[in-house]
Amino acid sequence: MDLRTLYRLIVLYMIGESNDPLSNTQITGFILEKEYTNYFVLQETISNLLDSGLILSESVHGNTLYYLTDEGKQTLSYFEGKISDSIKEDVLDFLENANLYYDEPIATSQYEKTGDNKYDVTCTIRNRKKTLLQIVLSVSTEEQADAICRNWDEQYINTYTGILDLLLN
Repeated sequence: MDLRTLYRLIVLYMIGESNDPLSNTQITGFILEKEYTNYFVLQETISNLLDSGLILSESVHGNTLYYLTDEGKQTLSYFEGKISDSIKEDVLDFLENANLYYDEPIATSQYEKTGDNKYDVTCTIRNRKKTLLQIVLSVSTEEQADAICRNWDEQYINTYTGILDLLLN
């Protein structure tokens, strides 16, 4: 197995073993601390995993978080045995000691074009891996979709509490 494949497997293993999504900072810190490879090769590795659909990313408060896809989980299950026990131990030690839990909810938003003059905007609030609220809105312009995503980051708490108040009263 070549080293680049090993790096991909280590990143998949890290994300797969974590109870929470891992940030680019956490993955990079671990890989560089253990001197498995350099920053540029690691970023290329992460980009390759994203391009191949094995992981997903989302930006939260200026930090990129990574999740395994079902295909990533399946790939990891096939090739996990190729990772040495010592590397697995290093990863598990890191995850045990890392501050992976988020005290505050995480808000994300994204949009995609779903047809002529139609965009679906998905706004989500999560606490750890549990979804607290998810709204999908259909709008007619990309400008509207972009505005909703920008405003969601600043207004998600007010929106969440407003919806709860409306539904509970």
